[in-house]
Amino acid sequence: MDEETGFEILCNNLENRKIEFSSHVEDKLYLLLYPDDPMSKRKFITFRNNDLYFVAYDSYSTKAYDSTTFTGLYGVIDKPKNFNLRLYKKHWIDLILRKNKIKTGDINIDSKLTITSNLKTISPDLFSAKAIELFLRLNDKFAPFKMIIENDYITFIKDLKGKILIGIETDNWVYKDEQLDILLDKGEALLKDVMERMISKNNK
Repeated sequence: MDEETGFEILCNNLENRKIEFSSHVEDKLYLLLYPDDPMSKRKFITFRNNDLYFVAYDSYSTKAYDSTTFTGLYGVIDKPKNFNLRLYKKHWIDLILRKNKIKTGDINIDSKLTITSNLKTISPDLFSAKAIELFLRLNDKFAPFKMIIENDYITFIKDLKGKILIGIETDNWVYKDEQLDILLDKGEALLKDVMERMISKNNK
């Protein structure tokens, strides 16, 4: 018997949880355009978890020698479309790799997290002590890990296309039961905390 793939294991685990999900597998051959290197593969699994969307995505293009894998939770927010942000656990290599870094002015945040954005400043009120703790715990489990705020970030899901999203994301394919428990539970708690603070800030 062939060993189950990560894609199959994730599908089975979601079925066992009685979660209704959508799966998509796409293999394309470009024999006429690229006869020497014609293959492109893409697969993804999605479902809605309360107000959030779970997405596990993997693609590979032999022509471009390019592969992309990520798993995350995403929610739609009301922010200007030109607003973008990335949040990472602080690391010395950020000095080299991360451009457009900004600080909140709160030492508890700035000493633990690296923020990149097209903004010049950002309020520390967006990130509570609870959110910081949850983010760091999730990073320990799923590194490389980040938080994202960006317009039109997920274009292959109709409900998310053209929307401003906030999300948490790992560059790994998350499929094991214990991994799903942590991502869905702690990830939802983290996103809800930040989203509620955004709403509260907008209403002031």
